Amino acid sequence: GLLPKISSECRDALTMMLEQDPKRRINASELLQHPWIKRVIQKQTEPINDAQSPRRKKGTPRK
Repeated sequence: GLLPKISSECRDALTMMLEQDPKRRINASELLQHPWIKRVIQKQTEPINDAQSPRRKKGTPRK
């Protein structure tokens, strides 16, 4: 397949978004209720604790 490493839920969301028939295509409200989108949103809104977020020392150049 073209995208073999994506989850079946991700593939499902993409298929629904790429539906050619506008009457059958998922709308934004429906998409926000899709399990894969909900999981992505949840991951992006989880707080990062100090152990997961290494802080750069002042004056240390970025890589």
